[in-house]
Amino acid sequence: MNVLALDLGTKTGYAYNNDGYFECGTWLLATPSELREQKKYRGDRRLDRRVTKLFERVKSISEQIPLDTIIFEDVQFSSTTYQTQLWASLRAVVWLACPPNVGCECVPVGTLKKFAGHGGATKEMMGLFLCRANTRFCRIGKSNPKFFFRKSEEQVQPVDDNAIDAVWLHRWAQHNLSRK
Repeated sequence: MNVLALDLGTKTGYAYNNDGYFECGTWLLATPSELREQKKYRGDRRLDRRVTKLFERVKSISEQIPLDTIIFEDVQFSSTTYQTQLWASLRAVVWLACPPNVGCECVPVGTLKKFAGHGGATKEMMGLFLCRANTRFCRIGKSNPKFFFRKSEEQVQPVDDNAIDAVWLHRWAQHNLSRK
């Protein structure tokens, strides 16, 4: 089952597979300076660049890979109206970019954390659980740990909490949706 998993936000975590190939990481949809610049012209209220960049990324992957499912974390609470509006816009982008023959799913945050190992898991715990669950992921350092993904024997890349959440979403989809 080919899955594209997304942890939506300005830094969108992603994980996807295609016939044995697996990729994960984080897309920076806008830098702080780009956000400041677009705000000067009310671009954040008319057509936020994060929306168009996410649409382009999702559309590109769905055109290259025969996806079965696109899945994202279902955030049900936020601390500001602006956060809620951005997240709703990013979720709508996923819906619009999702091809008609591809399933679109979401997983509540608490469900994902329980699946990973603990319903109240912190960002660091999610990373530690992933390292235990998959040897291609590891942690280096104790006081300020960094997490890494081994793409191959020679290639290692750092992953942040957004990518880690996307990998957990991918694992959840493979475990729960491939049985349908």
